[in-house]
Amino acid sequence: MVLAWDPNRSPDVSGYAVLRSPTLAGPWDRVAELEGRLTAVYEDPVPGDLRVLYYRVIAVNPFGGESDTSDPIRAVTKAEPLPPIGLEVAGRQLGSIVLAWHPNVERDLHAYRVFRAERRSSGWGDERMIASLSRGERAFTDARVACGQELRYRMRAVDADGLESDFSDPLEVTGEDLGLVAKRDPSHAWLLEWDARHAARWPIARVSEIRWALPDRMLGEVPSSGSFQLGDLPPGARRIGVTLAPEPDGKTPDSAPRCEIVVRIAPTRP
Repeated sequence: MVLAWDPNRSPDVSGYAVLRSPTLAGPWDRVAELEGRLTAVYEDPVPGDLRVLYYRVIAVNPFGGESDTSDPIRAVTKAEPLPPIGLEVAGRQLGSIVLAWHPNVERDLHAYRVFRAERRSSGWGDERMIASLSRGERAFTDARVACGQELRYRMRAVDADGLESDFSDPLEVTGEDLGLVAKRDPSHAWLLEWDARHAARWPIARVSEIRWALPDRMLGEVPSSGSFQLGDLPPGARRIGVTLAPEPDGKTPDSAPRCEIVVRIAPTRP
């Protein structure tokens, strides 16, 4: 609640006291002491929607003298905007998810905020805001979705005064997966295959061995519509990653999806 008044013209005025009451009959609480004759604005952080309150202002001088109280004014706290509704998946492909929702009814809506949390082994991780969109937006594309990643989205609406709604109902989504499989070919070498339909946006597939203590080892680069000959691998659990890229031998963008598979190689018997 923001109050404003014309400054008192008397040079003896050193500030103001603000009084507040839930009714005209009182009781009147002294909620603020403002210093300075020209300090003629006060913001009252009143919680709650559509609360009716009454205010009066008193001018004070440095010696404790006070003027008569001003005439009371009536004020009503503003309601927070409603949470966005109808949050849904409007599109999904490898590496991205498109969200859509219904427009809010508030005429002074200012923005929508999109929040995302990632599934961890212990539950949902920290929720963070990933987008702030103008009031006219009805969709948002999250272009940083890992293969098979489990995500939860929620939204909030913000009005022109900065009031923020509660969270919308959550939307849980699983990102598309490349469908990686590893199998033996007729020569008993390992062959890596994937569903090329899901990689249509990304013409290049870069295959690497993901190592815990060392940098990843590049195994090769092929068209994403094909498969990749892993060849003979040493025994053990080998973590293989396929990173999709927009062009050959170019820099891999941060948004490029990477899918992984663990290939377990049994030791050969003598």
